[in-house]
Amino acid sequence: MKNFKLNTSVFILLVFLLSAVSCINKDFDDVEVATYTVDFEANKFIGDLKAEYTGEVLDLIEEDIIIKGTVIGNDESGNFYKTIIIQDSLEDGTQAGIEIQLNETGLHTKFPIGQLVYIKCKGLYLGNYEGVVKIGVDYEGDVGRIEEPLIDQYLFKSDGGLPIQPKVVSIASLDIDCENIIGDEPTYTVVYRSEYVNTLIKIENCEFNENELTRTYADISNQTTSEVAFTDIQGYQGLVRTSGYANFANNQVAQGSGDLIAIYNPYRTDKQFYIRNLEEVQMDMNRFSFYSFSDNLAGFTPHSIVGSQVWHNDYDCAVMSGYDGSNHNANEDWLISPSINLSESSTASLSFVSTLNYLVSWSNTKVLICNDYDGVSNPNDSGTWEELSGYTNPNGHDWNFVNSGDIDISAYAGDSDVHFAFKYLSTSSNGCTWEISSVILK
Repeated sequence: MKNFKLNTSVFILLVFLLSAVSCINKDFDDVEVATYTVDFEANKFIGDLKAEYTGEVLDLIEEDIIIKGTVIGNDESGNFYKTIIIQDSLEDGTQAGIEIQLNETGLHTKFPIGQLVYIKCKGLYLGNYEGVVKIGVDYEGDVGRIEEPLIDQYLFKSDGGLPIQPKVVSIASLDIDCENIIGDEPTYTVVYRSEYVNTLIKIENCEFNENELTRTYADISNQTTSEVAFTDIQGYQGLVRTSGYANFANNQVAQGSGDLIAIYNPYRTDKQFYIRNLEEVQMDMNRFSFYSFSDNLAGFTPHSIVGSQVWHNDYDCAVMSGYDGSNHNANEDWLISPSINLSESSTASLSFVSTLNYLVSWSNTKVLICNDYDGVSNPNDSGTWEELSGYTNPNGHDWNFVNSGDIDISAYAGDSDVHFAFKYLSTSSNGCTWEISSVILK
């Protein structure tokens, strides 16, 4: 009888537990996923709103303007602080983005990447920071953060957002379509392709500069922001700017070449890019060789055969001219590369960015290559030099820089001691000025 009572108690307990579990499962089954809808529509594209900015310090938005955009940047990695960036969907036929600063932390939990957001702009202000238009509140005459209690009055989440796919652009294409005269003393004239500012873009075939490879993305010990220079395959440069609070700040910069996905946010004349995470730094291919003449002759050797004028560094370029400011002079001058080892290459190409002015004859400017130069002698006495052709020249009569395009030098792939050279000639009656800003070997 005692045993029966015990079993009965156990049975009743089991029935209770099963019922409780059943109720719990039912409760979980009944939980609804949060959805967000709005009962209004956007009536202006982001780019159109930015275009209305008059250039004054602050422009109060007094009309019932509503914009919408997809979140492309937030504080998840720590590289953006109390900030989200939204961008028009490319399917809308436009591309523009804008930064909104919000006085709240943990914004990535509320506004994740891909979240569709509507902004009721009436009562907010348009302003700028060094030419980049932003939206926010008036904070002592500048665009400030929207305080946390007010965020829900202006920003509204909605279903339907999808992550924005980056647009492939070149660094060169980020230059110039409209003028913004901005800021503090001294006054800077800053010209941006405004449709790319604060949008997600992809730069293909780029790498961090050789002198940056020992660095990390930022200074985590002092938690200070840093810029790391990179170069694309056309020789144009940009800066990856990273906060010392980013969760990848202490990582060494990528060592190879490849693609970079980032949010473009220029500062004055600097082309700045903010990466969201290291998965979007896709630089795991072999590096290309980039030579910049911005500070010196980048290891190239000048050989003056005739005349007192020589290849030298000026205007951020390697420069040669037979004109001394008063007279033309007869010159023959070579600028010869360091030895290049192509022994492990099956293909190779060379390109350079240059300008020519006062040109009389194309025979006065030549690009040559050889695989048997001794590295020190008069190049007329050492080396079997082959003149290269088939590249794009500047027009010869202005200061516009032109990329030569790739010059195929695959015939020298497999050789271990290759030199290439820029040869300049002038006479006592005429001579051009040749300026070369950079060279790329890949």
